[in-house]
Amino acid sequence: MSSEKRELRTEAVSITVTPTQRAMVDMMAERDDRSMANMLRVIIVEAFEKRGLTLGAKAEASDGDAN
Repeated sequence: MSSEKRELRTEAVSITVTPTQRAMVDMMAERDDRSMANMLRVIIVEAFEKRGLTLGAKAEASDGDAN
């Protein structure tokens, strides 16, 4: 989100992870001096960027999925 405007509203998402996955996220968060929630947001944004997805691609992707 470097050049994009930061969204002001947030939405809650609940996920289930293994104890090992939880421990790994906790470890990453501690190393980066972040909260777990913030670390998960960083991980999600990095996954989007890795796949070439941007905020504008959301509408394009949903249009293409309507089969």
